[in-house]
Amino acid sequence: MATFQGMIEGDIDVYSEVWTDNLEPAYSEAIENEEIVDLSINFDDNIQALYVPTYVIEGDEERGIEPMAPDLRTVEDLKNYPEVFEDPEDPGRGRILNAPSGYTVEEKITKKFDTYGLDETMNNFLPGSDAAIVTDLTDHYENGEAWVGYYWSPTWVTAVYDLTALEEPEYDEETYNETGGTAFPPNDVMVSVNKDFHEEAPEEIIEFLENYETSNDLTEEALIYMYDNDVSAEEAGAWWMENHEDVWTSWVSEDVAETVKEAL
Repeated sequence: MATFQGMIEGDIDVYSEVWTDNLEPAYSEAIENEEIVDLSINFDDNIQALYVPTYVIEGDEERGIEPMAPDLRTVEDLKNYPEVFEDPEDPGRGRILNAPSGYTVEEKITKKFDTYGLDETMNNFLPGSDAAIVTDLTDHYENGEAWVGYYWSPTWVTAVYDLTALEEPEYDEETYNETGGTAFPPNDVMVSVNKDFHEEAPEEIIEFLENYETSNDLTEEALIYMYDNDVSAEEAGAWWMENHEDVWTSWVSEDVAETVKEAL
């Protein structure tokens, strides 16, 4: 939200990953008030969910891990497994990692506790940051331990780790807003700009951003390359462009494409 507000106020010109449904109602109000302008959809095939490592359900023979909750399928099922996902600070009860406080989606996950009766056996834990979620998941995953919490794709976490998204009823806007008792909404993740951008930016920059479009899989492919090869984002970006020339050349003019190819 702080980044989004910065774009509205003009401190940030371009915000290339605006998760629209997670910023409501601020996003709709900013569009209606013409404080920001959407230029394109970055990607719209992302997933948000409460995840568990797949080995929790299926086990992992190679790692010597037996299934811990073989009948776990849905978010509502979690209330049957407090001993599997035990809260280290509250023995006898389970722990579900919510989104960090300040994320709009945190309120919806908290509603799910009431809707699904999760609060009967599970604690609603709010981590301090995204990094705190990743650290907690990584520690549990590398040790082959049970873990459950909120996350989303595309990220290196969902790209590298074998995770299973727990099922919920099909998304319904009214029900989701009222009780949280459906799957998370599909998010149009936008490339958006401050309202004055069109007056200040060169036309070719605007056209580039209008043409820009990726996908969940394309992004995670680069993230896996970064992880496996321990390279920087710039190095991964160059690798990705060399392997997806057909994608990015559609975003720019032919002469720009040739200049970029020479630079690569």
